[in-house]
Amino acid sequence: METKKEIRQRFLEKRSKMPAQEIKHASEIITQKIINLPEFKNAKNIMCYYSVGKEVCTHELINYALENNKKISVPKVLNGFGDMEAYLITSKKDLILNSKFGIWEPDVNICKKQDLSELELIIAPGVAFDKRFNRLGRGRGCYDKFLAAAPSSAFKLGVCYVAQIYEDVLPVSDMDVRMDFVVTERVNTIKN
Repeated sequence: METKKEIRQRFLEKRSKMPAQEIKHASEIITQKIINLPEFKNAKNIMCYYSVGKEVCTHELINYALENNKKISVPKVLNGFGDMEAYLITSKKDLILNSKFGIWEPDVNICKKQDLSELELIIAPGVAFDKRFNRLGRGRGCYDKFLAAAPSSAFKLGVCYVAQIYEDVLPVSDMDVRMDFVVTERVNTIKN
């Protein structure tokens, strides 16, 4: 059986080889699917990662949410221990590049911290997901800690390309938090 590290390496390599046009097209489909979910339509407070590289692009989704009067927060990694918080943004101008992790994060000097208890929808990236909604991240545990602390009523939505669906069951630990739903670009979106 493959280890988490081996699976992570294999799926990151697979994603890195995806053509830009395929990523753009798949991201557009995924964005539309998310916008049409009742969990998105009904949510007023949403946390969503700001995509980088070949991750499923969330830029249009975030813009759409802001234009439709939803409160959007973006995660901020606090330290090397996997601690993460969410801060409300009003546009990309509120983000700064974290050069250590290569991700866009809220500028805590101008952004207000999101009250965790108000979160209704959390949109999380992943390196791989399985058909039981288990998520494999980058290995720092940031999302798992954050999701564990979030209210149980918050809907946990994983997003990935269909190429990132692991056919077997991912190795999980007690620390890993399962998603409520996973969206891909294909018709066979994974849902309970």
